Amino acid sequence: MSGAFPSPRDLDVDGFMESSNTGIAAIREQLDIKRRHMREEKARCGNACGRKEDEKTTLRHCSRCHSIRYCSQECQRQHWKVHKPSCYSFNDPPLCRAFNPKIILPGTSYPETPIFARGNKDGMGCWWSVAGQVTCELNSQVGDIMEMYEEHKNKPGTLADAIRMLPGFGEPTYLDIRTLVQNRSSEPRLTVGNDILAIVATSGKEAFLTGRNAGETHVEAQTIRGIPTIAQRPAFVRITHINGKEWKDSRGNEAALLDAVLKDRTTCTFTLQPADHVILNLQYRIGGPDIRHDFEAWALLDHLSLPSMPYVDSVIDSKQGALARMSRVVAPVDMKAVDWWYEDIRTKGEYEHIKSHSGVERANMIGKGNGMMSDTVSMLFGMAMNKMMGNDSQP
Repeated sequence: MSGAFPSPRDLDVDGFMESSNTGIAAIREQLDIKRRHMREEKARCGNACGRKEDEKTTLRHCSRCHSIRYCSQECQRQHWKVHKPSCYSFNDPPLCRAFNPKIILPGTSYPETPIFARGNKDGMGCWWSVAGQVTCELNSQVGDIMEMYEEHKNKPGTLADAIRMLPGFGEPTYLDIRTLVQNRSSEPRLTVGNDILAIVATSGKEAFLTGRNAGETHVEAQTIRGIPTIAQRPAFVRITHINGKEWKDSRGNEAALLDAVLKDRTTCTFTLQPADHVILNLQYRIGGPDIRHDFEAWALLDHLSLPSMPYVDSVIDSKQGALARMSRVVAPVDMKAVDWWYEDIRTKGEYEHIKSHSGVERANMIGKGNGMMSDTVSMLFGMAMNKMMGNDSQP
């Protein structure tokens, strides 16, 4: 009946399950392709000799950058003049399947991990990329959605609370970003995750402030050109990978790997030994009334700024001395790269963006899932309304 809420028999469960199974199978295939690609990348000598890793030949990383491997010291020596500029300029991140800007998966037209900003100073470097939803909508929740679900799934709550935790519901507010940080200096260095700043461009300051939350604070800052502006600390920051490995075991328990780098959980303060690297997930409150998508939020930023200083065991005991040695890695936002990567969502819409970035199977799965979710929420809302009106009969 026109205008009526959907009933259980109206839900296309079979179509949803078929699309989901196809989409999940495609995601698994993509994961296998990424594993094979990284194995092949790591198994090839970076020099022109053409040798590959086998039982008789073990390839070794460049000890400084870990972005290239060699079959012998002779090959590394021959290739040094070619590799040196890239090694010292932080042109390429270390070889890491979880952060690989080079791979474009079959059936897609864009890299899964585009580089939107990069910078280095005093031997510390960082590369910045996307971490949000495939629909490009800003996140409505602060933190890891799966961890929040595990924490709240057995607690009593309202239907509205449950719905607000679902992707696509709630107010789009937070920009999700991933960064890979690497130490290529000759000494251990320390970084404070909670002090990694997102600096707002002067042209985006007004739009940024319209979305500020009650009690939100900002940091006085300058753009790359030295113009006064404001910056924001992350609402959420978390280490996800250490030297290419997840720091949680297969059951989600914390591994000892994290203890080797994390010095303070509250501020996400961590240290990196020479050549070590970590991947961080961060969230910044960038959204507002007219800023609801990732590409709109990126357009408000001038650069990102990561603090770094030499680390010794006594550094915490000498705060003033530590601050005097603090430097910042400045990473300008490359808006040409941002505009290129988000072109399809801006000009062709959500479905075409997902298809060109994640594959047609995933685009179909998400399209079916969104329809199913919308119908289910409408059905539940209709059932609640019927109950409020004293009509508990089910169609």
